[in-house]
Amino acid sequence: IAAFLDPKTYPFLNDDDRKIAKKLLFKKLKNTSAANVNLPPTSTNSTENPSNPLYQLAIMCGHTVSFTSLSISQRPITLDEELSTYIQSVRTATSFQEFWSSNEKVLPRLARLVRRTNISPITSVASEALFSVANFLSRKQRSGLSSRTLRYLLVLKNRHLLDKLEQNY
Repeated sequence: IAAFLDPKTYPFLNDDDRKIAKKLLFKKLKNTSAANVNLPPTSTNSTENPSNPLYQLAIMCGHTVSFTSLSISQRPITLDEELSTYIQSVRTATSFQEFWSSNEKVLPRLARLVRRTNISPITSVASEALFSVANFLSRKQRSGLSSRTLRYLLVLKNRHLLDKLEQNY
């Protein structure tokens, strides 16, 4: 999911990875509400502007030009529409931060998920504590432990953190 939502790594994913990421995104975001998230309203058609060359050509040719304003009903955007918008706009992305700061209003659910999955502190107390525990477990007296056993010991010791993490997602 993190690679899928990063505009820099998205082009490097193969089709299978993209399909898997979409399924995971739908699974994670299926219960999120978009009731307060509306599509941005469109303004009047740009060809209606008298300074528009197309409008001027139509007037010179003797055509009466009447444009109706195209307004989208203010319905909540679906997750599928949000993903489609992301896939279309990710092609022109220059950087991760610029992309998500400019698209957080258009892609609100994905932006919330990006904040949870892709943006994390470089160091934290939890990671420092984990390294300290790993150092204690693999001390000189226990040097016979394999890397697999050490990994299992760390997982067992911090199972409550893993449970809490899974509940947040």
